[in-house]
Order: sequence, then C-alpha cells, then structure tokens
Amino acid sequence: MRAHVGQLDVLLPVWLHLAPNGYINLDGQDDENETVSFLRKSASPPGVMPVIDSFDGSEWRADWVETILTDETARSNLMDGLRDYALREKYQGITLDFPRVESGLMVHFEDFVAELATRLHADSLQLNVVVPLDGAEWDVGRLGKSADALVIT
Repeated sequence: MRAHVGQLDVLLPVWLHLAPNGYINLDGQDDENETVSFLRKSASPPGVMPVIDSFDGSEWRADWVETILTDETARSNLMDGLRDYALREKYQGITLDFPRVESGLMVHFEDFVAELATRLHADSLQLNVVVPLDGAEWDVGRLGKSADALVIT
C-alpha cells in the first residue's frame, strides 16, 4: 500500500467488529494509528472507510446481527457508535460486512442499511455494504439505493 498510496481512492481496513447489543470492538488500534498517521502525511491520501464485521475471532455471529436488526436499543447503539467513530476519526464513512444475515431477516437488514445511510449522510459520511457474490437473497437494487457503494466479495 505504501508504494501506491497516491493511486488509491479508498482504503477499507477491517478495524471494527460487532459486539453484543450493538457495541463496537476496535481491533488493531496500533495498526490503525500507524496507518492513519502515514496516510495523513501523504500528498494525496485515499479516503478511509473502516469495515465493521460480525466476526468474533472464531466465527461469524449471525445472532449478534439478528440482535441489531430486531432490538431498537442495540440498533441505535450501533448506528450512533459508527457515526461517532467515523466523525471523531475524520473518516470518509463506514463499510458494513455482515455476510451471515438470515434470509428471514433480510428485509430488516435492508431497513437497517437505509436508516444507517440516512444518519451517516446527514453528517456527510458515506456507507459501503459488502454483498456476497453468491447471495441470491440479497436485494442489491434496494441496498444500492441506500448505500453509496456495494462491495461484492
């Protein structure tokens, strides 16, 4: 990355992990600080849109995603935490990576994305959403109307 930083548009580092009840766990704070320090010294730094995922270090936590989709307090905790983090750190926005959304909860996920995008956009922040290549149940049309970009993995 260092050799090509001037050619990058946006960096999507995995620095955030969903925790129970919609809270956020920061991962690799030293790496984040070092990377951001380097980028901010660059003549033409890329935007930074940290990824939040639902991986707890050993497994993808669909149950934690379900909580933020169905519990208003957890949902609000996450949305406020992501917005506050991006604003505090002066990032371009946030990237969501929740690949294990149960098909019965997909409409709730789409509503969550729309609501989070509205909150972020109100503060001039962007939202990317990671969509699995094999995710036939993912409504990319609806997600794309809310998110600034879809990242296909």
